Amino acid sequence: MLAQNAAADPPKGTHAGPPPAAKPVPPPAHPAPPPAAHPPLPPPGHPAPPPAAHPPLPPPGHPAPPPPPVQVVERPAPRGTPMRYEQLKRMEARGALSPSDQVELSRMEERRRAMSHAEREARLEDLRRREARLAAAERMEYERLQEIRRRHAELERLEAERERNRLARIREAKRRAWQEGQHRHWDDRSYTEYRKHAERQAKLERYRQLAAANGEHRLVVRIDALIAHENQRHNNWVARH
Repeated sequence: MLAQNAAADPPKGTHAGPPPAAKPVPPPAHPAPPPAAHPPLPPPGHPAPPPAAHPPLPPPGHPAPPPPPVQVVERPAPRGTPMRYEQLKRMEARGALSPSDQVELSRMEERRRAMSHAEREARLEDLRRREARLAAAERMEYERLQEIRRRHAELERLEAERERNRLARIREAKRRAWQEGQHRHWDDRSYTEYRKHAERQAKLERYRQLAAANGEHRLVVRIDALIAHENQRHNNWVARH
Protein backbone atom coordinates (compact mmCIF):
# COMPACT_ATOMS: atom_id res chain seq x y z
CA MET A 1 0.00 0.00 0.00
CA LEU A 2 2.77 2.41 0.87
CA ALA A 3 4.59 1.46 -2.33
CA GLN A 4 1.54 2.33 -4.40
CA ASN A 5 1.21 5.77 -2.73
CA ALA A 6 4.90 6.49 -3.28
CA ALA A 7 4.59 5.57 -6.96
CA ALA A 8 1.48 7.75 -7.35
CA ASP A 9 2.91 10.86 -5.58
CA PRO A 10 5.61 12.82 -7.45
CA PRO A 11 8.93 13.38 -5.78
CA LYS A 12 9.31 16.38 -3.50
CA GLY A 13 10.32 19.54 -5.36
CA THR A 14 8.70 18.53 -8.67
CA HIS A 15 5.35 19.66 -10.20
CA ALA A 16 2.71 17.46 -11.55
CA GLY A 17 1.15 18.03 -14.97
CA PRO A 18 2.37 18.26 -18.58
CA PRO A 19 5.92 19.48 -19.34
CA PRO A 20 6.33 23.28 -20.06
CA ALA A 21 6.15 24.40 -23.69
CA ALA A 22 9.41 25.31 -25.44
CA LYS A 23 10.07 29.08 -25.90
CA PRO A 24 9.86 30.27 -29.53
CA VAL A 25 13.15 31.23 -31.15
CA PRO A 26 13.07 34.84 -32.45
CA PRO A 27 13.85 35.29 -36.16
CA PRO A 28 17.29 36.69 -37.02
CA ALA A 29 17.60 40.51 -37.19
CA HIS A 30 19.02 40.42 -40.75
CA PRO A 31 17.60 37.53 -42.76
CA ALA A 32 19.85 35.94 -45.26
CA PRO A 33 19.35 37.25 -48.83
CA PRO A 34 17.66 34.90 -51.25
CA PRO A 35 19.93 33.04 -53.61
CA ALA A 36 20.74 34.81 -56.85
CA ALA A 37 18.42 33.93 -59.65
CA HIS A 38 20.08 32.33 -62.61
CA PRO A 39 19.05 33.40 -66.09
CA PRO A 40 16.37 31.13 -67.50
CA LEU A 41 17.51 28.37 -69.76
CA PRO A 42 16.54 28.64 -73.44
CA PRO A 43 13.71 26.41 -74.57
CA PRO A 44 14.65 23.14 -76.25
CA GLY A 45 15.76 23.59 -79.84
CA HIS A 46 16.91 27.26 -79.39
CA PRO A 47 20.57 28.23 -79.10
CA ALA A 48 21.85 29.81 -75.92
CA PRO A 49 22.35 33.64 -76.02
CA PRO A 50 25.95 34.76 -76.60
CA PRO A 51 27.87 36.06 -73.57
CA ALA A 52 28.22 39.82 -72.97
CA ALA A 53 30.84 41.35 -75.27
CA HIS A 54 33.82 43.01 -73.63
CA PRO A 55 35.52 46.07 -75.16
CA PRO A 56 38.25 45.00 -77.58
CA LEU A 57 41.78 45.18 -76.33
CA PRO A 58 44.15 47.63 -78.08
CA PRO A 59 46.55 46.04 -80.57
CA PRO A 60 50.08 45.33 -79.35
CA GLY A 61 52.27 48.40 -79.25
CA HIS A 62 49.35 50.87 -78.97
CA PRO A 63 48.44 52.58 -75.68
CA ALA A 64 45.08 51.97 -74.10
CA PRO A 65 42.43 54.68 -74.72
CA PRO A 66 42.14 57.25 -71.93
CA PRO A 67 39.21 56.95 -69.52
CA PRO A 68 36.22 59.24 -70.06
CA PRO A 69 36.63 62.68 -68.45
CA VAL A 70 35.11 63.20 -65.03
CA GLN A 71 32.45 65.92 -64.94
CA VAL A 72 33.39 68.35 -62.15
CA VAL A 73 30.50 70.36 -60.71
CA GLU A 74 31.65 73.56 -59.00
CA ARG A 75 29.85 74.79 -55.94
CA PRO A 76 28.45 78.29 -56.62
CA ALA A 77 30.49 81.02 -54.94
CA PRO A 78 28.73 83.87 -53.07
CA ARG A 79 27.11 86.35 -55.42
CA GLY A 80 28.84 89.64 -56.09
CA THR A 81 32.29 88.44 -54.99
CA PRO A 82 35.49 88.26 -57.07
CA MET A 83 35.43 84.47 -56.65
CA ARG A 84 31.99 84.36 -58.26
CA TYR A 85 33.18 86.51 -61.17
CA GLU A 86 36.17 84.22 -61.81
CA GLN A 87 33.91 81.17 -61.56
CA LEU A 88 31.49 82.59 -64.13
CA LYS A 89 34.38 83.41 -66.48
CA ARG A 90 35.61 79.80 -66.24
CA MET A 91 32.10 78.53 -66.96
CA GLU A 92 31.87 80.90 -69.94
CA ALA A 93 35.14 79.52 -71.34
CA ARG A 94 33.72 75.97 -71.05
CA GLY A 95 30.40 77.00 -72.60
CA ALA A 96 28.48 75.92 -69.48
CA LEU A 97 26.68 79.20 -68.68
CA SER A 98 22.93 79.07 -68.16
CA PRO A 99 20.77 82.08 -69.16
CA SER A 100 20.59 83.28 -65.55
CA ASP A 101 24.38 82.93 -65.17
CA GLN A 102 24.85 84.92 -68.38
CA VAL A 103 22.69 87.77 -67.02
CA GLU A 104 24.61 87.73 -63.72
CA LEU A 105 27.97 87.82 -65.52
CA SER A 106 26.94 90.75 -67.74
CA ARG A 107 25.76 92.74 -64.71
CA MET A 108 29.00 92.06 -62.84
CA GLU A 109 31.03 93.15 -65.86
CA GLU A 110 29.04 96.38 -66.06
CA ARG A 111 29.69 97.07 -62.36
CA ARG A 112 33.40 96.39 -62.85
CA ARG A 113 33.49 98.84 -65.77
CA ALA A 114 31.66 101.55 -63.81
CA MET A 115 34.73 102.93 -62.03
CA SER A 116 34.95 106.33 -60.49
CA HIS A 117 37.06 108.96 -62.20
CA ALA A 118 39.97 108.53 -59.73
CA GLU A 119 39.90 104.71 -60.03
CA ARG A 120 39.77 104.90 -63.81
CA GLU A 121 42.72 107.30 -64.01
CA ALA A 122 44.78 105.19 -61.58
CA ARG A 123 44.05 102.02 -63.56
CA LEU A 124 44.88 103.78 -66.82
CA GLU A 125 48.20 105.00 -65.45
CA ASP A 126 49.06 101.50 -64.22
CA LEU A 127 48.32 100.00 -67.64
CA ARG A 128 50.27 102.75 -69.38
CA ARG A 129 53.41 101.92 -67.36
CA ARG A 130 53.10 98.26 -68.36
CA GLU A 131 52.00 98.90 -71.94
CA ALA A 132 54.91 96.97 -73.49
CA ARG A 133 54.08 93.72 -71.67
CA LEU A 134 50.27 93.80 -71.47
CA ALA A 135 48.24 90.67 -72.05
CA ALA A 136 45.47 90.60 -74.63
CA ALA A 137 42.68 91.21 -72.11
CA GLU A 138 44.60 94.04 -70.42
CA ARG A 139 45.34 95.66 -73.78
CA MET A 140 41.63 95.65 -74.61
CA GLU A 141 40.90 97.21 -71.22
CA TYR A 142 43.62 99.83 -71.83
CA GLU A 143 42.09 100.80 -75.18
CA ARG A 144 38.61 100.97 -73.64
CA LEU A 145 39.77 103.24 -70.81
CA GLN A 146 41.52 105.51 -73.29
CA GLU A 147 38.29 105.79 -75.29
CA ILE A 148 36.37 106.64 -72.09
CA ARG A 149 38.92 109.33 -71.27
CA ARG A 150 38.48 110.82 -74.75
CA ARG A 151 34.69 110.84 -74.38
CA HIS A 152 34.89 112.55 -70.98
CA ALA A 153 37.23 115.20 -72.40
CA GLU A 154 34.70 115.88 -75.17
CA LEU A 155 31.91 116.02 -72.59
CA GLU A 156 33.82 118.56 -70.49
CA ARG A 157 34.32 120.72 -73.60
CA LEU A 158 30.59 120.64 -74.32
CA GLU A 159 29.79 121.51 -70.70
CA ALA A 160 32.10 124.53 -70.84
CA GLU A 161 30.38 125.67 -74.02
CA ARG A 162 26.95 125.18 -72.46
CA GLU A 163 28.02 127.23 -69.44
CA ARG A 164 29.04 130.11 -71.72
CA ASN A 165 25.62 129.97 -73.41
CA ARG A 166 23.70 129.47 -70.18
CA LEU A 167 21.72 132.71 -70.32
CA ALA A 168 20.75 132.14 -73.95
CA ARG A 169 19.55 128.61 -73.12
CA ILE A 170 17.44 129.94 -70.22
CA ARG A 171 15.79 132.52 -72.46
CA GLU A 172 15.10 129.86 -75.10
CA ALA A 173 13.51 127.52 -72.52
CA LYS A 174 11.28 130.30 -71.21
CA ARG A 175 10.24 131.21 -74.75
CA ARG A 176 9.24 127.61 -75.54
CA ALA A 177 7.30 127.32 -72.29
CA TRP A 178 5.46 130.56 -73.00
CA GLN A 179 4.56 129.48 -76.53
CA GLU A 180 3.28 126.15 -75.26
CA GLY A 181 1.11 127.71 -72.55
CA GLN A 182 0.27 131.11 -73.98
CA HIS A 183 -3.47 130.37 -73.95
CA ARG A 184 -3.54 129.32 -70.31
CA HIS A 185 -3.75 131.23 -67.07
CA TRP A 186 -0.32 131.07 -65.45
CA ASP A 187 -0.63 130.36 -61.75
CA ASP A 188 1.63 128.80 -59.12
CA ARG A 189 0.79 125.27 -60.24
CA SER A 190 1.81 126.00 -63.83
CA TYR A 191 5.13 127.57 -62.83
CA THR A 192 5.83 124.63 -60.48
CA GLU A 193 5.05 122.03 -63.15
CA TYR A 194 7.19 123.64 -65.86
CA ARG A 195 10.08 124.16 -63.44
CA LYS A 196 9.89 120.52 -62.29
CA HIS A 197 9.75 119.27 -65.88
CA ALA A 198 12.77 121.38 -66.90
CA GLU A 199 14.83 120.17 -63.90
CA ARG A 200 14.02 116.51 -64.55
CA GLN A 201 14.86 116.81 -68.22
CA ALA A 202 18.19 118.47 -67.45
CA LYS A 203 19.16 115.78 -64.91
CA LEU A 204 18.17 112.91 -67.17
CA GLU A 205 20.07 114.38 -70.11
CA ARG A 206 23.16 114.76 -67.93
CA TYR A 207 22.90 111.16 -66.71
CA ARG A 208 22.52 109.96 -70.27
CA GLN A 209 25.64 111.82 -71.39
CA LEU A 210 27.70 110.31 -68.55
CA ALA A 211 26.39 106.79 -69.23
CA ALA A 212 27.19 107.12 -72.93
CA ALA A 213 30.68 108.42 -72.12
CA ASN A 214 31.31 105.41 -69.85
CA GLY A 215 30.04 102.96 -72.47
CA GLU A 216 27.14 101.73 -70.32
CA HIS A 217 24.69 100.96 -73.12
CA ARG A 218 22.06 99.26 -70.97
CA LEU A 219 21.93 102.28 -68.69
CA VAL A 220 21.49 104.54 -71.73
CA VAL A 221 18.44 102.50 -72.79
CA ARG A 222 16.92 102.77 -69.30
CA ILE A 223 17.49 106.53 -69.18
CA ASP A 224 15.87 106.92 -72.61
CA ALA A 225 12.81 105.14 -71.24
CA LEU A 226 12.74 107.51 -68.25
CA ILE A 227 12.98 110.55 -70.54
CA ALA A 228 10.06 109.29 -72.62
CA HIS A 229 8.05 108.65 -69.44
CA GLU A 230 8.73 112.16 -68.12
CA ASN A 231 7.71 113.76 -71.43
CA GLN A 232 4.50 111.73 -71.46
CA ARG A 233 3.73 112.73 -67.87
CA HIS A 234 4.25 116.42 -68.66
CA ASN A 235 2.11 116.25 -71.82
CA ASN A 236 -0.70 114.57 -69.87
CA TRP A 237 -0.56 117.33 -67.26
CA VAL A 238 -0.73 120.02 -69.95
CA ALA A 239 -3.71 118.29 -71.57
CA ARG A 240 -5.59 118.10 -68.26
CA HIS A 241 -4.90 121.70 -67.27
